[in-house]
Amino acid sequence: MDFTRLEYLIALDECRSFSRAAEKCYISQLALTKSINKLEDGLGVKLFDRSKSPISLTYAGERYLDGVRNIMAMKNQLDQEMAEIAGCKRERLRIGIPESRSKKWLGQILPLYTAAYPDVDIQIFESTSLKLEEALIQENVDLTIATPLPLLTPGIDYEPLGSEGLLLVLPPSPDIFGEEIPAAGIDVIYHIQPEHLKYLPFVSPIKTQGLYRAAVQIFDRHGMKPRTLLETVNPSTAAVLASEGLGFSITSMDRNHLKNLLHSPLLGTLDDPPYHRTLIAAWKKGRELSFPAKQLIETTKKYVNTRSGLDLSSVKIQRL
Repeated sequence: MDFTRLEYLIALDECRSFSRAAEKCYISQLALTKSINKLEDGLGVKLFDRSKSPISLTYAGERYLDGVRNIMAMKNQLDQEMAEIAGCKRERLRIGIPESRSKKWLGQILPLYTAAYPDVDIQIFESTSLKLEEALIQENVDLTIATPLPLLTPGIDYEPLGSEGLLLVLPPSPDIFGEEIPAAGIDVIYHIQPEHLKYLPFVSPIKTQGLYRAAVQIFDRHGMKPRTLLETVNPSTAAVLASEGLGFSITSMDRNHLKNLLHSPLLGTLDDPPYHRTLIAAWKKGRELSFPAKQLIETTKKYVNTRSGLDLSSVKIQRL
């Protein structure tokens, strides 16, 4: 396809004059006329009505120009992507991620990504899920990863990355287990009832975290309103406090991470199978994602799919 001839055609439509279009395209008027005539001969239709001044598009010309503009837009987008792939253009990518995940996730994702795309300048913005949604709308970040559904802020598009199970970190309490407290470990999940937690306080995420929204959904489903002992943004802190008997907490940490805590916790669920939520990559609605942003989404998907600790389907669930 002769894209130069199509550019001449668009210029003629915009200028509605052969002489002005020729000046815009830096060619002679004779060369432009020959190019348009050759195009019309090949199509077998007239694209311009030359009997009018200024010239105007025929019906065939209007239809053809609509298609040509779409083709040129696709060409420009592909040219941009190919230039980015070839490293001809240095990009900036501003990534938002929940601060409770950034250390673990970015340490796995970014080495792979930067090795593949060394010419992308990366900036990291860490905050809570709600604050990250606001940052997208205000265009302070280009893309967020590992934030959960549901979204609370309108005007955001997203792509699912995968799902994760949420578990309760339980204290070694007779209110739950009776007189025989089981040994702590990550291989058994105890299916408990709301009354087991009736007198136990909740070590809560802060209210702008997605984990807090998930906890509220779970509690509402079971008619619970536990008393909050304290709030913390750090899930490791909440899990340790629960393991020490100060209350119970909710966690999205994978089981492999939980076993590396100071004390291995007791894990529980109010649902069988355990409650799952969807993790997403998100961006402002209507904003075109750059090629580096799209590739980061693909890299993150691969990481999520290889995290065996997120899969609770094969874990033994023991009813109390």
